[in-house]
Amino acid sequence: MIISELGNFSPERFSEWIRQMDGKFRKVSMGLAFEISSRRVSFIIKELRSGRRVYQFKSSTSVRFEDGDVAYTPEAVAPKF
Repeated sequence: MIISELGNFSPERFSEWIRQMDGKFRKVSMGLAFEISSRRVSFIIKELRSGRRVYQFKSSTSVRFEDGDVAYTPEAVAPKF
């Protein structure tokens, strides 16, 4: 379960948290993606092999920054096969 108070995160801390959470999902062949719109975070969990969306949800709290403030792309840390 993903539970965190996103309102207390800085862009750097959010990037670090997303990277850690995505790493945990990748261990079970899934990926975690996010999108920030109007300071609300939407999360998408996908199967890595098929690309199928397994689950999609929005955070219950808002962040204090915009999408462009977060420097993280799952492709940048994904293992290359």
